Amino acid sequence: MAFPPSIDFVAIYVVMQDEPRAPRARALRSFVTLALLTTVLTAALAQDDPAGGGIQVGIDDSGEQVLIVPFRGTFDGDVVAKRLSLIETQIEKHPRIQWVIFEIDADSDDYEAGKRLAEYILEGESLRGKTTVAYIPPPGSTTRDSAGRLLTSRGQAFGAAALPVIACREIALGANTRLGAGDTVNPMIDDETRVTIARAAEKYAAQRNRHVLLARLMVAKSRQRIYKLERKGDRLAAWERYAFWTQDELNRDTSDRRLKYRPETLFLEQDRHLTLDAKSAYDFGWARHRGVEHDTTEYADLRDKLGLHGPSTDVIHVDRGALERGSVSWQALVDVINHPATRFFLILIGFLGVFLEIKMFGTMVPGMIGLLCFGIFFAGGMFAATGAAEPTATWFEAVLFTIGLLLVACEFLLLPGVGVFGLGGCVVCLVSLVLAMVPGAGDGATSVKEAIATLAAGFGGSGVCFLLLLRFLPKSRWLSRGIVTRATIEGVPSADSAGGSALELDWMVGKTGTARTPLRPAGKVLLKEGKLLDVVADGEFIEMGAAVVVRSCSSTRILVTRPTEPA
Repeated sequence: MAFPPSIDFVAIYVVMQDEPRAPRARALRSFVTLALLTTVLTAALAQDDPAGGGIQVGIDDSGEQVLIVPFRGTFDGDVVAKRLSLIETQIEKHPRIQWVIFEIDADSDDYEAGKRLAEYILEGESLRGKTTVAYIPPPGSTTRDSAGRLLTSRGQAFGAAALPVIACREIALGANTRLGAGDTVNPMIDDETRVTIARAAEKYAAQRNRHVLLARLMVAKSRQRIYKLERKGDRLAAWERYAFWTQDELNRDTSDRRLKYRPETLFLEQDRHLTLDAKSAYDFGWARHRGVEHDTTEYADLRDKLGLHGPSTDVIHVDRGALERGSVSWQALVDVINHPATRFFLILIGFLGVFLEIKMFGTMVPGMIGLLCFGIFFAGGMFAATGAAEPTATWFEAVLFTIGLLLVACEFLLLPGVGVFGLGGCVVCLVSLVLAMVPGAGDGATSVKEAIATLAAGFGGSGVCFLLLLRFLPKSRWLSRGIVTRATIEGVPSADSAGGSALELDWMVGKTGTARTPLRPAGKVLLKEGKLLDVVADGEFIEMGAAVVVRSCSSTRILVTRPTEPA
């Protein structure tokens, strides 16, 4: 007579569990230890810093640092707001920043945005005590934006873009650059707004000891002719060498200006805006440096003209972080870990390791590899990648993931069959992985949809790989260790009746042996005759290595106890 289905299930279950309860306890302790260790390591990497996100690596902290802030093409209120936020973030991360270089190559008619940026340069709390520099790169020079697109400079700061240039403490110009109103002026700006902008430009110029009238003419038309007068004398500052008078001022002047000035020359016709070239801006004392050669890697020529001779590792781009690293670039490693393709493989291998550990429970190697992959995933996310304003992961996501793993462990090790813990743990793990790929501000390179797509691809790929391994692993002697593909109950013959089976097992009654595993109550016993049996202890737990004796046998189980007399 064949065994009932329940007996077959019990037989397979007993064979699969070599150490029914003690290994579970040891495995649970190991699992919890590894999970907590992963959390501690990732949390340690997320030390608090002023910017609130991870340790910064690959940057020398020995001298003054320079922050590069580019404004390319056109800009509006949104662009300025985002740039100001990034400036604040970088200054908080790098308190040694003493120079802020605004790389301006833009043509904008959004004067409110220009005013906001100029006011921030003059009065911003974060820039207090720092040297601000407006740098207009030469036309034809190239650079890349935060998205990696190649940009070619036009060498100009026109319209509203001229306001922040005027507000900076120093101005550096590439060859053949221009500054001012530009070739076209928006005629839709009303007179009241233009007067307000003109007054703001005059205020910025006065605070920086630049010609107030010239600043006004960059945003408002001249109401009359403008004349240039050159002062006599050799020991004059560049901004003192020239004076600019209107036609009315010349007509009203009664002094003998010939003693102080050389003959006046016409500078600007009536109803015209002003645009200065690099030579004029330099001659009038607006710029202390001209002919700057553009180098996006280190800005070497610009730094040399400004007198900044520190290492290139001290040059920080507001979008890309430090532009130059040491011989070993840890930032490059961080960028590789945070790349979507790397994250996909980390998720794939991580889940595959967990699946294999569940299948080959107690092996520990697949589980450790999986946890290591997830640890690398979270640790890499706690560093800001190149082009990111902040890290994507924090210690919160790492702890959340650990909680999910512990819930899954409870489902498989302590409360099998409940389902709630396993399902809840899986959901928590998946949510934490998505959160770890998306910045807290939500404006990073990875969106929620992209993070979900990466997670789905990694999780689905791990499932496919797991099924393939189940198909091919049993054929490998080394890799198939621990995988149960076929099971029988040792010591229980396939007799036609329970009575016949009992007669065949009578020879084992009274035999002695040694417990090869703890009997709590089920386990394995090796008889002196060399027979390895699956047994159940009768009435007590028996430790591994203890002597036992077979008391009874049936078609479903073999009972053993401690011997009444020493063996």
